[in-house]
Amino acid sequence: MSNKIRIGIIGFGGFGNFIYDALSHSEFFEVICVADKFKNSAEIPGDITFLKNWNDLLQLEEVDAVIISTPPVSHAEITLASLKAGKHVLTEKPLAISAKLCKEIKKAASEFNGIVMVDFLQRFNPLLEILHAFHSENLFGSLERFYVENYAQDETLPPSHWFWDKKVSGGILIEHAVHFIDIVHWFQAGEIEHISGFSDQRNTTQTDRMSATVQYKNGLLASHYHSFTRPDIFERTNMRFVFNTAQFELDGWIPESGNFIILGNKMIEEELQKLPNIRFTARKPVNAKKVRGELFDYTHLIEGSFASSQSKKELYALALQKILQDFYQKVKDQNHQTRVTLDDAIKAVYVAEEATQNSSS
Repeated sequence: MSNKIRIGIIGFGGFGNFIYDALSHSEFFEVICVADKFKNSAEIPGDITFLKNWNDLLQLEEVDAVIISTPPVSHAEITLASLKAGKHVLTEKPLAISAKLCKEIKKAASEFNGIVMVDFLQRFNPLLEILHAFHSENLFGSLERFYVENYAQDETLPPSHWFWDKKVSGGILIEHAVHFIDIVHWFQAGEIEHISGFSDQRNTTQTDRMSATVQYKNGLLASHYHSFTRPDIFERTNMRFVFNTAQFELDGWIPESGNFIILGNKMIEEELQKLPNIRFTARKPVNAKKVRGELFDYTHLIEGSFASSQSKKELYALALQKILQDFYQKVKDQNHQTRVTLDDAIKAVYVAEEATQNSSS
């Protein structure tokens, strides 16, 4: 294998195009082939091989790794075939549409000594990285509550779109919510106590609202609500992290800004400066008190806001570059510990699948 990893992209829709753009000037990767049964050669940029059949791509010895950007139902089949063909895999989420298939992929990865990663972009978002570092340093005590409310657009999802077909997408929680379920596991990877779900159908073929509530044995309660009912201009996503002594709210499905209210002190206030474009809006002195029986050394109730200087598209591209770098390091050195593991991918699908099965209209 040369220093560059030679990539074959399977599926050249929106994410496939985005991947190609991200790799086109990379010093670590070279895209040499694209496979997409719905495209033609005129739609494929660059001087690269174009194939209709992804199986044909897997027969190319010069391909070291594949990036999968196809509907979820095909992820397991393509990943398993890629591993058997000696190719490493980076796949769009979810890893598969069932936990059982995910476990088969893990077994195959071990059997064929292959690398498989899932593009859980949220773990590489700069604002979430900072918040995760705060949590790792135990600045605010335990994470006791998380919720996400995601009001997404359906303007580009006509009734005939594969998104609405659970046999193809797995449903909203498996196709989409796994991103946010994985955030919770990144912050607090506790054992699961209970999973419940809810769904509502627009008609007999379109389930457009779903939720999952997950109770963890360490006391964390996480709620995920996802609705695909709005016009594009009215999309909104809000995430809330509630710690023992702090509450953060982040805006955007790719978080771009947020606000906080914390019980803090001088040291914590200095740590908060790591947040971009931070602005303190209120500061009130308080007397130190116990929180759930534990005494915290705080002196003020502090409120404020923060915002990234980068656009949503720039943040998306930055997260993708970080994932690709992590993937590159793992392929070159299998002892490298990636930020997203196969066990992470399996656990997210398991929660989404259980909530989907437990949901009722």
